[in-house]
Amino acid sequence: MISMHGLYELKPEQDQSEFEQAFTAYAKQLYDMGLNIGWQSFSRRPHPGYNLAPPDQEGLVAMFFEDDEQANRCWDVVSADEEPIASLHRGVNQKVTNISFFYSDVNTHNV
Repeated sequence: MISMHGLYELKPEQDQSEFEQAFTAYAKQLYDMGLNIGWQSFSRRPHPGYNLAPPDQEGLVAMFFEDDEQANRCWDVVSADEEPIASLHRGVNQKVTNISFFYSDVNTHNV
């Protein structure tokens, strides 16, 4: 399994529920097109012990792929900037700032 993680900050005029709706619509469309196997969204919570040297961003999204082939097909579709994905992708991106991404292997999971 492969994953893409994105760290982000919401723009000042945005709220988390609006972002969640936009991200879910985007990720579900990719899923319906066979371009991911699932997704998750997280918001950082304050904690005196667990939050050791956290990143600047408060939000994290993850998208999961069966393998590199599926992840690359997803990348190709998103980067082509064509419908039906283009407007959904823009709908997510217009809500966030200070974004960074990383691509990773999922070595262990039980969910």
